[in-house]
Amino acid sequence: MAREKNGNAVEIVQAFIEKQRKSASGQRLEMLQRDLSGTIKLLTDILLPVFGTLDGFHLEYEIVGTNGVKLYAGTN
Repeated sequence: MAREKNGNAVEIVQAFIEKQRKSASGQRLEMLQRDLSGTIKLLTDILLPVFGTLDGFHLEYEIVGTNGVKLYAGTN
């Protein structure tokens, strides 16, 4: 049962990451194409079980600093 539940979580997380990549461009897309093993573990083991969904989450959220430099808030 736990293995089946975890397998489903992995599929949900992979679909979520793919959706994030499709909506990304530029530096954000580049960051989402890197090794996301830590992010995947966080999403699968903590965030998805606690919240029950990944709706509303945004990986590598872009923030423009007061000096105009783009910063990215990630989950890694």
